[in-house]
Amino acid sequence: MKSQKLINSILQHAVEGKLIPQNTKDTNINETLKELSNRKKSLGNSIKLPKKYNSGLDETPYEIPHNWKWVRLGELSRKITDGVHKRPKYTNDGVPFLSVKNISSGVLSFEETRFVSIEDHKKMVERCDPEKGDILFCRIGTLGKPVVIETNQEFSIFVSVGLIKLIDNRMSNFIKLVMESPMFMKQINQVKVDGSHTSKINLRDVPNFWIPLPPLEEQQRILNKVEKLSIKIEEYDNLERKLTSLDDTFPIKIEKSILQYAMEGKLTPQITSDEPAKILYKRISDEKNHLIDNKTIRREKASPPLKAEEIPFEIPKSWKWVRLGDIGRWGAGSTPSRSNPLYYSGDIPWLKTGELNDGVIHQSNEHITELALEETSVKLNPIGSVLIAMYGATIGKLGILSFEATTNQACCACIPYKGIYNKFLFYYLMSERNTFINAAEGGAQPNISRSKIINFPFPLPPFKEQQRIVEKIEEILNQVDKLNSF
Repeated sequence: MKSQKLINSILQHAVEGKLIPQNTKDTNINETLKELSNRKKSLGNSIKLPKKYNSGLDETPYEIPHNWKWVRLGELSRKITDGVHKRPKYTNDGVPFLSVKNISSGVLSFEETRFVSIEDHKKMVERCDPEKGDILFCRIGTLGKPVVIETNQEFSIFVSVGLIKLIDNRMSNFIKLVMESPMFMKQINQVKVDGSHTSKINLRDVPNFWIPLPPLEEQQRILNKVEKLSIKIEEYDNLERKLTSLDDTFPIKIEKSILQYAMEGKLTPQITSDEPAKILYKRISDEKNHLIDNKTIRREKASPPLKAEEIPFEIPKSWKWVRLGDIGRWGAGSTPSRSNPLYYSGDIPWLKTGELNDGVIHQSNEHITELALEETSVKLNPIGSVLIAMYGATIGKLGILSFEATTNQACCACIPYKGIYNKFLFYYLMSERNTFINAAEGGAQPNISRSKIINFPFPLPPFKEQQRIVEKIEEILNQVDKLNSF
């Protein structure tokens, strides 16, 4: 059971007289009501209640213990009103002026409050004078939320806040408890008025709300019991939040752990018959040189050898540390001029970073024409290319092409050389996403440049081991997804 449901259950039991046993030595409730009636008569014209109104709350909600009585809130009150209806002139200091935001948390808060002049405050309290022991409640917005005033601090209130002055303030905390119960909220929902932006309680309905009233002694025992249970509920709530946080972060943490283990060569066993990575790297280098000689790609400045401080973790002996620029052809896309309509609405997919889905990409929202491909710097990337976002909030987002496609300049595409399994590269980039994000530069629009990407270290395993690692990663992640679905 969620903590809020548990709280509601306790409060409902409390107002039904089922939370604690009744005590025959308690004052007879009829005597209490007679005393309240006498006090009310003695107050005479100082009683200020809204005009009676038939709200439809005729039947008492349920059976209660024999020494309890169903009474109307108006029978227990000497004043029910709300705050000033016209927004006052605010001042830099003076008397605090509170609105519904100052009580909607269930606690009377003087933080982030406005102020009114002493003169205006004196005029306001002629009608609405909140004092220690009174009950404030939200009559607009978070309906019914009550707070007992426990301070002598003077303040005024806005129309969104209601004020209840009881005949006997010894009942204030119990009435607050009743107002927090599901029983009371059900009554509010019966009479509330739904507006276009928010709901409200009409002040004339408030005196008609039913209150299940036990003797004062039992009221106090109920409050004591709820207070003790509240401590346990708070402990339960803290535990619940920790478990919820664990549930929320579990997939992310376990995914990170799996990927990290995989990239360190700890997820699958090494097989001595695999071709060592240094031989694979030699073949990749030969392929790269062949493409340069055939002018398929341009010769770039040779990458500097990796320094010891650049190597983030240890890898198996059969692996080799290289740079990302050594294992594939990396190129950023571009955006054909939007002012030329002949460049768009063609048949060639054109991707933006928002379409990178950390998986295989199966469609594109926009398309460009052959003319755009011929006349602009946009490049067509083959099926299997690995894409990584370089700009803004999407830095590190990934995708693998299931079709030939171009991209905008915020995407960098890698066409892996033979011997590089594109899915292994994909999972490695995913494992290092936070590193890319932290390496981004720029203010409002941070970015990770192509030059930083191609100089980034890459742990190169034998090709067959790349395949085994990917197979194991996907097997485990699939099991994690099944666990999360329960």
